[in-house]
Amino acid sequence: MARRIENRRPFVMVRIPAGEFVMGSRFGHGDLDELPEHRVWVDEFLIGRHPVTALEWARFLNEAGPPDPAFFEPGAETTVVSARGGHYPRQGCSFHPANGVTWYGAVAFCRWLSDKSGQSFRLPTEAEWEKAARGGLTGQRYPWGNETPEGRAQFHQTWADPKHTLAPVDAYPPNPYGLNDMVGNVWEWCSDYYDRQYYSHSPQSNPSGPESGALRVLRGGAWGLLDIQVRCGIRVGEFPDAADSRVGFRLARSI
Repeated sequence: MARRIENRRPFVMVRIPAGEFVMGSRFGHGDLDELPEHRVWVDEFLIGRHPVTALEWARFLNEAGPPDPAFFEPGAETTVVSARGGHYPRQGCSFHPANGVTWYGAVAFCRWLSDKSGQSFRLPTEAEWEKAARGGLTGQRYPWGNETPEGRAQFHQTWADPKHTLAPVDAYPPNPYGLNDMVGNVWEWCSDYYDRQYYSHSPQSNPSGPESGALRVLRGGAWGLLDIQVRCGIRVGEFPDAADSRVGFRLARSI
């Protein structure tokens, strides 16, 4: 069962310590693009405690002016709707993750918040995302260990509507770093271009992805996937202009 939300403050950032971790999956424990398992150093950084919410995304859309369709298109499956000349969280979805957000929209949100706050927000790199998801654990499938995600993540859902198919962002227990929703609920955009063979030649220190490509990285899995898919190592590539009910994002900052 999901637990009651305890903290709904916006933009809570969690400090992730610098250090080395094992990235990727062992043979037989993940898809081919997660191989080989390799050691990576990541500098200290900050990452959002949870994905950006519908309430936060609607505020951006309303303050940033008429939204570019390349950023977001509200619809029947999004947690933010368009009404009365503005954008609003769907009833009961204020603290559900923003979804239907393109990579371009997520980057625009980071730029808007950076200008508004005077701090430099961005999307996490793929390596930062996985280090944060693993919560200091090594060789474990999920952010909490190897136990089933039942009661720990939003997964294996049949679509009903945004309020019931997705879950509030702090509905499940956090990982050892204090982060929620690192797997399940919505896929999360990372800054990197996607290359299915990148792990075979990525740098050992602070990898930031290929220099170019057609696709951007999504991590963490989403509400409709099976238990073996909502895990720390899973990665897919998607076109940056794709808007999908299964996709959201979270913030990061360098220190």
